[in-house]
Amino acid sequence: MFTCFIRYQIEPGKLAEFREYAHAWIGLIRKYGGTHHGYFVPGTTEDRFPDTGFSFPGLGASGPPNIAIALFSFPGVEAYDQ
Repeated sequence: MFTCFIRYQIEPGKLAEFREYAHAWIGLIRKYGGTHHGYFVPGTTEDRFPDTGFSFPGLGASGPPNIAIALFSFPGVEAYDQ
């Protein structure tokens, strides 16, 4: 299995545009035989998340508000290259 980890820097105020881009890529990964594990994007001011230290006090830290991550896999490098 070959898994890709992609880190995106999102411009301020462009989260909606990034989500549109992300949804297009999910379909493309699936179309070509991959498994998209999801996008992990920063929250907005309307979101209510637990404190970052909730599960492991002293270890959690808030991430930057402009970074998103994507994870997707293919059965192997050859499948990814196709």
